Amino acid sequence: MRSRTLPTATALAVLFSSAVLATAVPAVADTDRPIAVQDTDDTVVDGVHQRIYFSDRYQNRIVVTDYSGKAVRVLTDLPQVRDLELSADSGTLYAAVQGADKIVAFDTATYARTAEYPTGTGTRPSRLAHSAGTIWFGYGDQWDSGLGAVDLAPATPETPATPETPTTPEAPAEPETPTTPETPTTPEALTTPEALTTPEAPEAPDASAAADPVVRLDLAAGFDWSSPPMLYTDPDNPDTLVALDGGISSAPLVVYDISTGTPAVRVSAQKGGFYDDAALTPDGQSVVVAGPGNRALTEYRLSDLAQVRSYPVKDEPLTVSVAADGTVAATVRDTDDIGDTYVFSGGADQPASVRNLSSGWMPGWGHTLSWSPDGAKLFALSGSGDSTRFHAMDEPRKYPATMTVNAPANATRAKSLTVSGTLNSALKLPAGTPLTVTRTDLDSPNGKSLGSKSLGSGGKFTFTDTPPAGGKVTYTVKYAGDGTHTPVTAKDTVEVSRAKPTLKLNNNGKVYAYGADVKFTAHLGSTYKNRKVEIWADPFGSDKPNKLVKSGTVNSSGNLSVTLDLKRDAKVTAKFAGDSRYQPRSVSSTVGARVKVSTTISGHYKTKSSWGQKYHYISKNKDPKFTTTMTAHPGRQHRLQMEFSYNGRWHDAGTQYFPLGSAGISKVTLQGPHEPGWRMRVRSSYYNSTSGDTVNSTTHGSWKYFIFTG
Repeated sequence: MRSRTLPTATALAVLFSSAVLATAVPAVADTDRPIAVQDTDDTVVDGVHQRIYFSDRYQNRIVVTDYSGKAVRVLTDLPQVRDLELSADSGTLYAAVQGADKIVAFDTATYARTAEYPTGTGTRPSRLAHSAGTIWFGYGDQWDSGLGAVDLAPATPETPATPETPTTPEAPAEPETPTTPETPTTPEALTTPEALTTPEAPEAPDASAAADPVVRLDLAAGFDWSSPPMLYTDPDNPDTLVALDGGISSAPLVVYDISTGTPAVRVSAQKGGFYDDAALTPDGQSVVVAGPGNRALTEYRLSDLAQVRSYPVKDEPLTVSVAADGTVAATVRDTDDIGDTYVFSGGADQPASVRNLSSGWMPGWGHTLSWSPDGAKLFALSGSGDSTRFHAMDEPRKYPATMTVNAPANATRAKSLTVSGTLNSALKLPAGTPLTVTRTDLDSPNGKSLGSKSLGSGGKFTFTDTPPAGGKVTYTVKYAGDGTHTPVTAKDTVEVSRAKPTLKLNNNGKVYAYGADVKFTAHLGSTYKNRKVEIWADPFGSDKPNKLVKSGTVNSSGNLSVTLDLKRDAKVTAKFAGDSRYQPRSVSSTVGARVKVSTTISGHYKTKSSWGQKYHYISKNKDPKFTTTMTAHPGRQHRLQMEFSYNGRWHDAGTQYFPLGSAGISKVTLQGPHEPGWRMRVRSSYYNSTSGDTVNSTTHGSWKYFIFTG
């Protein structure tokens, strides 16, 4: 059910402040991935099969993963499954199924159910421990809680006497036949659904074995439990059972002698109650308790429950696990995001190694932190619900290092600048620790080594450099790590000055006839290495994209030219990408392109040159027709304008806009009556914007002259 290791020789008299100096950063090899458990009540690690079991009481199942957190099986039909416990040989997994009033056993090799042990209607077992053929369980709810046992192979298979005020029927001669598990379903976010195969149908439990188990209740005489007691046993010390009540402040911590099969109190004490979790030491002589209260991670000697030591954590401890070599690990509530996972691997002069696995709180309910049996890995959960994440720390005893690098925001090229920084860890690094420095710039895009720099006193370092290239220059500092520290890398960027190059482009502001071939020339002044220029043309109108029309190296005069066929107004841009000593630059020229436009008159009976122009003579009884042809564009219209001559001057006779057809043609008839003798003229024009679009420059057609006769 819980980790059971802790060295009695470990003496950690470390000040609280020294335990939180490092902001935790996972090592490169650590695993961090989502896992499909909603609310984990317990976690156990099977070192024989390299599996981790997570009870998920809200989804009534046990999720089984490998050491990387990838799901390999889901055991279902376990209503409100709570505590889990492995047998000493890791061959059997026991689960307290609170919602079904029973304890269920699984074969860890096949995942098949091998037995079920009903504990009695309404008992609601939730806490488990296993020792020498007996499953001890805490059961009930609040003040109706107690300690019970399932004797898997008792010496005398007699039915125990009925306890006072019985709440459970006598143990049946034959246990319930275990049901075949439902086909495991793939939970959300499981990364290897192909591995979640349905186990073979389990064989029925052995009939002779089925007759042996005996359930006993109300074994904790003399104690009124406010909640089902949390239970802890040691496979190497099968005569001891530790029980904790986490329900109230006056809750007891009790050490039982179970050598006779019936618990007898050795020692009990009140240590503040509200216990969250506990773990036995590997020698079975002490217990480490998470809680009560803030910053309370305490070891008590089992012989008399005297305090041995307290481990400094910065906030309320939630769960604790102890490795086979005695390394203590704990998680805390972490309300300020400084660190949530503590590993105490050193002596009295060493602080904890602190990591921050989650930006939110760690799970505040259940045992969610466990060592692998060999002590090489530490497994933890963070978050909750759909945001639950699995963490596997490959080097949990190493101290995370944190580094800062500070370079000036701006600097002058070819002038010396200073870079400073810090390298810190809860376990201080000595002065002289080597750091490697790399400079990355436009001349060295893959980085250039600046050699090794030494850490100074107080975890500080500084060095100078003269950047040969301008632009963004990045200084990267790396610490390779050592036997007790994880590696760390940090960087900072400085903007180094570059000269402004000369770049010009001709033809700005000019307007050309429709379809004119116009030569654009970009001129680039002095640069360092880059002599390439791009010329882009962006015709007006959303239907035409900006397009690269020429790219190349300028000639010996610094020029690059391209000829464009202008049919629309356009923005032409010359671009220089810059180099390590000259900054990027671009310049633009906006040029105009007129439309094609012409107007013809029909309905006249003759033409004749008069008053210096060619006139169309039209009978007053005839309605002339004006046909306009203009460069087509969707939604375009032309402006038709007429004037008359009086006293030697032309005067406005009216204007009106008319739509053009898809081919760019418009026909307008001037209806009578017409008064003879007046000299008239007409023309069509395109006006940028008012003609319905803005893709060309305003263009006026030529005047056409006409006169009405009697």
